[in-house]
Amino acid sequence: MRAKTLAARWRGENAEVSRAFILTAANRFAAAHSQAQSMHNILRDLHDTLEAQKRRLHELAEEARGHGLYIQRDGTVIPQEQGPYAPDYLETSPQNRPQPAWAGRLPAREPSGNPEAAEAIVVRMREILLAAETADSDHARALMHLAGEDEDHFTGHSFDGIDDARDALGSGASMAAADVIDLIESGQHLTDAGLADLCDYVHQWSHDPDFSEALALGMGPEGTLAFWGELMDARRSQGASPERVEMLGDLHEHLGTTLGLATRSDSAAMSVWKEEIIGLGARRDPSVQGGPYGFQVMSSLMLHGEWDGRFLQDYGAGLVSVEREWDEVGTLWGDPASLRLGDPYGPDAFLALDQGKFPHDPVTGFMAALSRDPEAATSFFSARHPEDFADYFLLSRELGELTYEQAESGGLASRHAVGEALYAATTGLSPADSLGENRVEPGPEHRELFERTLSLLAPSGKDFPPELREPVARVLAYRGEEVFDSISVLNPRSSELEYYELKDVMVQVSRDPIAYRILNEGVNLEILERVRDPDQGELGDPAKNGPEKSLREAGASVGFLEQVRYEALEQNEKDPTWTKHGFYHGIGSVVTFVPTWGDIIQRGVDMLTTAWLDEEVARRDEERSDQHTVEFDARRGQLDAIVKEWSKSHLGWQEGEEILREWQSVISADALLGNAAARKEKM
Repeated sequence: MRAKTLAARWRGENAEVSRAFILTAANRFAAAHSQAQSMHNILRDLHDTLEAQKRRLHELAEEARGHGLYIQRDGTVIPQEQGPYAPDYLETSPQNRPQPAWAGRLPAREPSGNPEAAEAIVVRMREILLAAETADSDHARALMHLAGEDEDHFTGHSFDGIDDARDALGSGASMAAADVIDLIESGQHLTDAGLADLCDYVHQWSHDPDFSEALALGMGPEGTLAFWGELMDARRSQGASPERVEMLGDLHEHLGTTLGLATRSDSAAMSVWKEEIIGLGARRDPSVQGGPYGFQVMSSLMLHGEWDGRFLQDYGAGLVSVEREWDEVGTLWGDPASLRLGDPYGPDAFLALDQGKFPHDPVTGFMAALSRDPEAATSFFSARHPEDFADYFLLSRELGELTYEQAESGGLASRHAVGEALYAATTGLSPADSLGENRVEPGPEHRELFERTLSLLAPSGKDFPPELREPVARVLAYRGEEVFDSISVLNPRSSELEYYELKDVMVQVSRDPIAYRILNEGVNLEILERVRDPDQGELGDPAKNGPEKSLREAGASVGFLEQVRYEALEQNEKDPTWTKHGFYHGIGSVVTFVPTWGDIIQRGVDMLTTAWLDEEVARRDEERSDQHTVEFDARRGQLDAIVKEWSKSHLGWQEGEEILREWQSVISADALLGNAAARKEKM
């Protein structure tokens, strides 16, 4: 139409007016065609994207079935035996069907099913749904842009597809980040309604890398610290409702996740952001008197999220550098005088609205983040320059007044966090890992750090930090092979690990009854694997490397552990914690974080551990024997249980009461020898 209109010869009084009118109509037809084509392109790409995400969901459902799991219509994940493929599912009325065992947030341990795989399935399902939701948002924005305002006829905009639209309009993630920054700059976040909107934004976009980086860069390092410090300052939030405190808890989790994800970007802009955040660590919030330090604000956010490993190491180095300038860190991070005088709103006081989300000691949050990145933890604790971080955090750090922040289980929260990070560093595993698919074989770097940890902690004696007892016990249990090879020898010089350092650390660990249980259960697992090993040759091997070797080593290790127990109780002087703690708490838990697992192993370890615990509980209220020579009546059940397990693999048809008694005498003799070796002083 346009071409013909331009080519025609117009005559008459209305020629020019008519020609302009027809050209306008022709242009609108062309714009309508372009707009319709663009809408087709956008909808085509949306269809392709959603179909791709749909296929991913179907593939995920099939993968879940391979793990014995079923994804329900509402997105919950249940064990397969409760799903529609179960034999009695159709016969079960809907109201009586088993409820899902987990949905989004999973319990730590379930009696059946595979909670580790289920959690991974839930995380990936959320990623797929988030990708679909983001695509829907981006495509909708492109269509709205094409439609224009109500008074527009046709906009004349055209897009070849969604990528073209994103280039022209910016991504939905960047727009969402801009909206969040506008909300903060306007001060709306200080109202409950504005905070609710902010929580919705950050919750929805916290796992999007583009949003995370755009938000971090948009707020800037100073703005980030000022924003969270302001929200958590009780002086500026007096009278906050319980609902607001709850919203701050939600924001705390998702903002930590968001900023952690942002630090994993390798862009030049984020590199500058990370350097500046560390540089601001020793500066107080300038907007308010007595404001928090930058390290305190940032470490609060580190309680959540997965942070870049290199950034964590640089951050830790910067934190220690600042602390080294003070005689004790309590003077630097501790509660100000006005807090100690009972005035939480005094001019020099910073009191967080929720202390659990804002520990004054920045090491608590930093170590929590480090424990979630085992590779970074190993590198950090192994470093000797510019600081010997292992020595500093395990031994040298003087807390001074900073002793009021307690962990839920008792003890200093910061030292508990150090213990969890140390566990990650020496095993290569995050303490939060259920280890179904996250098991790793410790490398030489883990072994080197493990040995150095023993060397550092062994001389501490009664000054051994009690908060480290349980995590160090888990490390010893996880490294059960090396520990067993060291404590089962009768000559300390042939020990794989430094015999007396290991013993000294085990004595200190054993002063806590729960840590002692973990230690014993870890050794029981290694004993079980050794005595069940069918490839040990024949009985009576002249070289004494036959099956009896594993039995005798098991006895020596039990004797060593009994001496460790004796010395631990001697140092505790009948510490009442031994009678108050429940030894049966968490039986079988060690099997979840050692290199071998499975129902058969679990049952065997439970059997050996139960035999030991029955005797331990029976004597826990009795007086500790003052005789240095230990009789092994208290360990008789455990030793007999080991012999029975050993006989199943190596005696076969010869098994009988008389033969069992013979081997019980052998293991008892080696238990006494192992105990005697452990009693000897280092030469």
